Amino acid sequence: MTHASRARPVLLPAERGTSLTFFLLAFLPVLASFFLTTDGRLTTAHLGAISIPLRTVCVFHLLTGYNCPVDGMTRTFAFMGHGQLAEALRMSLPGVLLYVFCLFEIPLRGVWLVRGRMPRILRVLEPVLFGTVGAVDAVFFLAQFFR
Repeated sequence: MTHASRARPVLLPAERGTSLTFFLLAFLPVLASFFLTTDGRLTTAHLGAISIPLRTVCVFHLLTGYNCPVDGMTRTFAFMGHGQLAEALRMSLPGVLLYVFCLFEIPLRGVWLVRGRMPRILRVLEPVLFGTVGAVDAVFFLAQFFR
């Protein structure tokens, strides 16, 4: 086996842009989770001495009466941002998995962006983890129709 055949693939310019996008999509919600608090019903953003209650309306729920696939994710992230795993799990298992996936993505994408190379195993592992989060969310979403 030659050295060239073992070399890790280099990020192409388009992949660098995609990696930056995924880095920000993972980093910003995790960062925001540290500025949010929730009691499970109301979520509040805290910016210094300013507290802003976040009142969100789910159009899907209003139209159908069912929870949408991302129901409770903001509150789950708020719980996770403050280390309240039990409360987060009660709110949304898919949300906890997504938060953990984001925690995985932040250093992974950061290293890819800085070094410009990614290990092959992570090219395989990343879609598997993301697919698992999506599959669990789909199961929870569809299960509500059979209760």
